[in-house]
Amino acid sequence: MNGVEADGVIEWAYQTLFDKYPNCRQVNLAASRLVKINLDKGKPATACAYYYWLLDNAYEDEGRAPEISRLIEGLQECQK
Repeated sequence: MNGVEADGVIEWAYQTLFDKYPNCRQVNLAASRLVKINLDKGKPATACAYYYWLLDNAYEDEGRAPEISRLIEGLQECQK
């Protein structure tokens, strides 16, 4: 399996986790990875959908502010 095929499998795994197991503890990780994957693929609108899902489902005491800040920076890069 080459890198491109592996990337597709990894994206599929995150997408499956996100779609089928929304109450799983790792769903936030899947959503944040899907933001990055979609930004890297040049799909900022799709990335924004996952980003907003993260915001809607985040708790203030989770300590996720640094991760969300990195995602915001990635979205800002798309506007340049």
